[in-house]
Amino acid sequence: PISTNPSVMYRGVGANCVNMGSCTMLQFAAGGFLKKSITGGDSTRKLKAHEEMGCGIIAGVMSASLATPLELIMIQQQMKG
Repeated sequence: PISTNPSVMYRGVGANCVNMGSCTMLQFAAGGFLKKSITGGDSTRKLKAHEEMGCGIIAGVMSASLATPLELIMIQQQMKG
């Protein structure tokens, strides 16, 4: 049975907010840093498609490495309280 008690429904939401916020922040920061590193700070240079994809993949891996432990904490809080 699914409880409609808000304290049960929203258990672990704090950890989820920290998880999503920190992962998004890390992904944008890492992606920006990698793009700037490739262009050498030249704002007029456009990245090629494979460079954009590489930056996105690396930034995503960095974000996932942070997200996985936080996701585990969130799941454990939801299950155990």
